[in-house]
Amino acid sequence: SPLQHQHQQQHQAGDSLMKRAISDDGMALGGQLNAQQALQSFYRCVTGLDQLVAQMQQRMAVIMQKNQQGQQQLLPPHNAIVSDTNASTFYNMIAETVRATAAASRTEACHSFAQRVFNRMVERRAEPIAVHAYTHVLEVLREENCVGLTELITKWTLSLFTGTPGSGPPHSQSGTPRLLDVLVPSTLIKARLLQLTKYDQCLANQIPRNLSATATAPVPPRLLETVRFICSVVRAVVVQPSKIITNLGCYMALCTVFVHVSPHLGDNFVLERLSL
Repeated sequence: SPLQHQHQQQHQAGDSLMKRAISDDGMALGGQLNAQQALQSFYRCVTGLDQLVAQMQQRMAVIMQKNQQGQQQLLPPHNAIVSDTNASTFYNMIAETVRATAAASRTEACHSFAQRVFNRMVERRAEPIAVHAYTHVLEVLREENCVGLTELITKWTLSLFTGTPGSGPPHSQSGTPRLLDVLVPSTLIKARLLQLTKYDQCLANQIPRNLSATATAPVPPRLLETVRFICSVVRAVVVQPSKIITNLGCYMALCTVFVHVSPHLGDNFVLERLSL
């Protein structure tokens, strides 16, 4: 069938990635890949994943359209791509590329690739399928013992929240407003790709313990925005999966300040976001 033929082509494409990378000029000593070759192989894999993401998005759109027409069908979960057979070909290829890269170039190549993947995840943060696909790429790098990976991902994710300049992705450069996206950090937390204690402490530090609000001195809009974001993250990683984790610093900080902040967040906002 046409679909089987397409799957066969994708599998063959994945199998040929390493051969194409190895055939390039500039082979590292000992027959291993140098950083440039590794990145070329990595990027080819991501190109293949992007095509699969697009196909899954199209299938989801068709199912949603049929559901609107009364033909009820179950939507696959957004993380279904992680277990997709064709996607596994590219994830395995990424792992093989890491192993085939010369030790002297491996960390450099993996960090450069991880940063590119993280940036793409942020750029496509409104597309849950893509976010899950890219998150699993980072998981593969972690499983291949990429040195310092979680520290870097935590730094980049925090830079989105704080809006502070740094060496992370372009979204964190000076003059760029902070990006209070929930899907990216919550997905990374669930995948254990963030240093949770450090991220949690950063969130907690954004909430003043002695906050009070009056008619003449209302809660600053930026702080209300921060509290809304933290509530949403806690809900995504604690409440929705029905996990009772009340020792998080950000959770405790929220509890101490809600008496002052909650009247300014709208009816039942706190109850809806954090009810355990």
